Amino acid sequence: MTASDVERRLAAVLHQHAEDAMNRTDTLAELDRFHDRVDQDSPSQGRRRAGIAAAALTAAAVGAGVLWIGLGQGGTPSPVDPAPPAASPPPSSTESGAPQAPGSTVEGFEGVEFPLTFVVPRGFSVASRDTGTRLYSIEGTSGGAGAFLISTLAGAKTSDLPEDLAAHLRETRDDLVVSGVGTTEVGGRPAQTFALAQKPGTAPSDLFCVRAGSCFKLLQDKPMDVTAVRIGRGLVLFWVEYLPTDQAKVQGPMQAWLSSVRWE
Repeated sequence: MTASDVERRLAAVLHQHAEDAMNRTDTLAELDRFHDRVDQDSPSQGRRRAGIAAAALTAAAVGAGVLWIGLGQGGTPSPVDPAPPAASPPPSSTESGAPQAPGSTVEGFEGVEFPLTFVVPRGFSVASRDTGTRLYSIEGTSGGAGAFLISTLAGAKTSDLPEDLAAHLRETRDDLVVSGVGTTEVGGRPAQTFALAQKPGTAPSDLFCVRAGSCFKLLQDKPMDVTAVRIGRGLVLFWVEYLPTDQAKVQGPMQAWLSSVRWE
């Protein structure tokens, strides 16, 4: 069969397919009725016929186009590879997406590299993700716990703070009650412990700020237990705040947190 024969055969097939497609619909009849209505308001018969002819050509082109797409060079349907499924973007390696479920080991602070690791205690759940912090709520209690990489405490820069932070707070913040001052160790390093509460009738104001600039204050009805640790790269405050009725409930998870801390 010559190339001309193939072209004639293909043209005949396309033409027949187009006619079959139009015969299976009432497209022209519908268009004719539509233009009859339009012609009642229009003096031009040529516009009506031109519109019908254009519609007929369009229908034939659509039918031929569908057939042409389905034919390969040999007149047989060409296989079409299915489009690959859309792939989900890989998780960003810059996200602070380290596991935060109880039992997971967490490194450093949100958005800040720091030689600190700890194990998330049972009952802890992530409360927020502020840069320079680790913040958790303690399930089943009114308590919240956190670790901050401190920039300022009671308005003083870390480099200007004395060793006795509890005494510094007593001297600079007459709106606070400072109690329970003591010492302990966290991850083998010496630490100071104390409790803070807002004096009745005073308005809470910023108490400490983290490296990223966010500042925090006491809550009027929640005292706070603080454990302060100094290491070469800064001052870290671990704290837990709670309603007085939940004090016993928060002590266990908080102690488990402090016991898991390592400075690496």
